[in-house]
Amino acid sequence: METITSAAQLPGDRTRRVFISALFTLAGLVLIAAPVLAFQFSQQPFPGFLVEPTLVINGLTSPTWLGPRVGLTYPLRVFAVNNRMVPDNAAWHAVLDEYSPGDKVSFRIASAAGIQRETPAYSLQTFPISDLLRLFGLPFLVGLVFFVTGVWVFGSVRQLTPSVEMFALTSVFAAISTALTFDLSSTHAAPNLWLAALSQLGGALFSLGLTFPEPWPFIRRYPHLVYAPFALTGALLVAQIVISQNSADPWAYVDAWRLGYYATAAGILLFLGQMLLRLWINGSSNVRFQIRLVLLGSALAFIPTSVFFVAPMFQVWIDWDPLLFLPGLLFFPLSIAIAILRYHLWDIEVAINRALVYTTLTPLLGGVFLALILLFQGFFTTLIGGTTPLAVALSTLGTTMLFTPLRNRVQSFVDRRFFRTRYDAAQTLASFSVALRDELELEHVHSLLINAVRECVQPESVELCSCHQAGSLTPIRVAEDDPLRSALLWAQDGLLIQEAGKRSLIDGIHSPALQELQEKKIILAVPLISQGELVGVLNLGRRRSGQHYSLDDRRLLAMLASQTAPALRIAQLALQQKEEALARQRVEQEMRIARIIQHTFLPREKLPIPGWTVETYYAPARAVGGDFYDYFLLEDGRLGIVAGDVTDKGVPAALVMTATRTLMRSIALQGLPPGEVLARANNLLDADIPEKMFVTCQYLLIEPGTGRVQFANAGHNLPYIRRGDQVLELRATGMPLGLMPGFFYEEGQVQLLPGDCVLLYSDGLVEAHDVGGEMFGYPRLKESLATFPEPAKIIEKLLESFSAFTGQSWEQEDDVTLLSVYIDPTRPLAHAPVLEDQHHAIPA
Repeated sequence: METITSAAQLPGDRTRRVFISALFTLAGLVLIAAPVLAFQFSQQPFPGFLVEPTLVINGLTSPTWLGPRVGLTYPLRVFAVNNRMVPDNAAWHAVLDEYSPGDKVSFRIASAAGIQRETPAYSLQTFPISDLLRLFGLPFLVGLVFFVTGVWVFGSVRQLTPSVEMFALTSVFAAISTALTFDLSSTHAAPNLWLAALSQLGGALFSLGLTFPEPWPFIRRYPHLVYAPFALTGALLVAQIVISQNSADPWAYVDAWRLGYYATAAGILLFLGQMLLRLWINGSSNVRFQIRLVLLGSALAFIPTSVFFVAPMFQVWIDWDPLLFLPGLLFFPLSIAIAILRYHLWDIEVAINRALVYTTLTPLLGGVFLALILLFQGFFTTLIGGTTPLAVALSTLGTTMLFTPLRNRVQSFVDRRFFRTRYDAAQTLASFSVALRDELELEHVHSLLINAVRECVQPESVELCSCHQAGSLTPIRVAEDDPLRSALLWAQDGLLIQEAGKRSLIDGIHSPALQELQEKKIILAVPLISQGELVGVLNLGRRRSGQHYSLDDRRLLAMLASQTAPALRIAQLALQQKEEALARQRVEQEMRIARIIQHTFLPREKLPIPGWTVETYYAPARAVGGDFYDYFLLEDGRLGIVAGDVTDKGVPAALVMTATRTLMRSIALQGLPPGEVLARANNLLDADIPEKMFVTCQYLLIEPGTGRVQFANAGHNLPYIRRGDQVLELRATGMPLGLMPGFFYEEGQVQLLPGDCVLLYSDGLVEAHDVGGEMFGYPRLKESLATFPEPAKIIEKLLESFSAFTGQSWEQEDDVTLLSVYIDPTRPLAHAPVLEDQHHAIPA
C-alpha cells in the first residue's frame, strides 16, 4: 500500500496524467463505437459463419449457424461469393451488403494447402440475438467494467502513484481488447488497435506486478525501469503488424495473434508470480490483505483465460467461448480497485451508517416534497378557480422555494445528530482556515495546528516537528537518504508507523528516523508538504479512546496538514530571515568592534623628531584586513619602522596581523639588528601560525641624527627612496615569516639625505586592476614617484594617481597600505661614517 511505504516518484506527473487521460478517451470512443458497429452487423445478412480480417473463416461457431453445416469452418478462406471475387475485407462487406436475409448464396473457398472448392448454395440469415449477446454483449460488459474501474481509480486518487498508473494502463488495454473482440471477426473496423491493446496488456500486467501494492526496491531506486516491459511488448507489436500485413499469406495473422496471446499470458503469469512472492516475503497485514484480495480476484479471472492463452504453447487449440472465459475477468479489476482504494476513498462503517440514515431519510423528504406540491396546488387551484398549468407551475415553484431551505436544515440536523464528530471536525477545519489565513508567526501556526488536531481526533500526544531548525519547534531528524523521507512524501493520508516499520524491516532498509518514531510510540505521521518539499511532520500518539485512526480521521489530518504546510513554510522563512538579519547585525557589530580593535593597534601619534615626518594610509578590502604597519622609538633614540602583509583577508588575517605586529614590536624594542628581529619573529610565528598562512614583512631601523638606515626584508615589496628625480630600491633577501624556522635574513644599509622620502607599500596597490583588467604595476608606481613635484605629499599624490587609474567603479581586491618617511630639506644631519654596503640602494 503506497501510503505506508516508501516509493520512488516518477517525473512528469502532469504529462503522464494527460497521456493516460488520452488513452481513456480512446477507450471511451471504442466503447461508444463498438455497440454501433455490432448493431449494424446484426442488421446485415449473415452468411452463417464469421471471418477474420484476412477472410479466413473464424473458429467461433453456434448450432444455429448454417455455415458449418456445409463445411465452412476454420481454417478455410473465402475467395468468392456467387462467383464474385472478394480479394479483401472491404470487397467482402460490399458484396454482402447487396444481399438480404433469405437470399441464396454459394461460396468459393480454399484451404491453406491451396485446394479450392465451391459450396452448395444456401440462404443467408440474420445474426441471432443470443449469439450477439454472447459474442459481443459479454466481452463488451467486461471491457466496460475495466474502463469504469480504471477511470474510478485514476480519477479518485490525488497523486498518480506507479501502481495507479499501471492499473489505469491495464484497464485501458483490457477495455479496448475485450470491447473489440467481436469487431475482430465481424465488422473489422480496428484490428490493428485490438492487436496493439492485446500485446500492451501483457506489458501493463508485468509493470503492475512491479508496482502493486508497492514498487519493488529496485523500482524505487530506478523508477523508469517500470516502463521496460512496454519496450519489449512495443517491439513485439511491430513484429505482429509486419506479420499480419503479409497479404501473400492470409493465414499469417495466426502467428501475429499468437504472439499477442503469448505476451498477455506471460504478463498474467509474471503478475501472479510477483503477487505470490510478495505474499511470501511481506509482513505488513494491510499489504498482505491487499495481495490476498488480488490473488483471489486474479485466480477467478485468469485461471480459465490462462488455459486458453497457454494452450497454444503446447500446440493445443481451444475454441474461444466468451461464456466460459470472460465472466471471471470481472473479478480482476474489481479486486485491484478495492485494494488500491481501500485506504483512500472509503470507510465501510461510515458508508453503511450513512447509507442507512439517508436511505431512511430520502423517502421521508420525498413524501414531504409531494405533500407540499399537493398543498400548494390545492391552494392555487382554489385561488385561480380550477386546475390550470399556471396553478401547477406556481405550486411547483412555491414548493421548491420552501423545500430547499427545509432540506438544508434537515441536512444540517442529520450531520449534527448522526455524524456529530464529522460535523464538528468540519466546523473546526473552517475555523482553522480563517485563523491561519494571515498568520506569519511560527509559534502561532504551531499552536493553531496542535489545538485543531486535539479538538478533532483527541490524541494522547501530538507534536509538530519542523524540517528546518527554526524557533522552538522540535526539528525532525530525517536524512536526505533516509527511506522515511520518500515514504512521507508519498503518504497521502498519513503514514502508519507500525506498518511502515514492518515494511522497512522486510526490505532490509535501515531508517534511524523511523526507529526514533517507534521508540516515541508514534502511531501516525502526517507530512506537511509545500511545493513538493517536506517542511514538517505531525506526529500523533494513540487516541484517548483507544480506537484506531479511521480513514476520515486521516483525511481530516491530511487537510489540516495541507492547509498548514504553506503557512508553516512562510513562517519558517520569515523566522529564518529574522534570524539571519539578527546574525548579520551581530556579525556587523563584531566586525565593527574588530575593526576598532585593529585600528587601535596602528600608531597614529606624530613622530616627535624635528624635521622627520611619517605619513600613513590604510584601507582594508574588508571590515578588517591583514596589512599592518608600525613605527616606534627605541631607548637609544633610533626609529623603528615595520610594514607587513598577511596572506589572507578578513578575520583570520586580522588575528595573525595583530599577533605579528605585537611580536615584531616586542622583539624590535630590544634594539636588535633588523635581520635578527625578523629571524626571531619567524621562529616564534612558525609554531602558531595557521596552516597555509605566512607573513611578508620588512623592518627599517633609522638613526634620525645621521640618516643612516639598516633594513631587512622577509619577502615584502621592496621599499623605494625618492631622491630628487631618482627612485632607489632597498634590496634585501629573506623568506616570509612563518613558513619554516631557522631562516637567515640579509641586512642592508643606506644613507638618507635631507629631502629624501622613503615609501613602504603593500601589494594591494601594485596588483590593483582597472575596469579593463590592466594592473597598476611597479613601473607605473616608480614613474609616479619620480614625477611628483612635492615629496612631502607623496601619499596624497600617489592616491590621486591611483584613483584616476582604477576609476570610480573599482572594487577593491586587496588591502592597500602606504607609509612614507620624509626628511625636511632644511634638516641638518650629522656626519655619518662611510657605509660599507652602499650597493643595497640601487636606482630603480
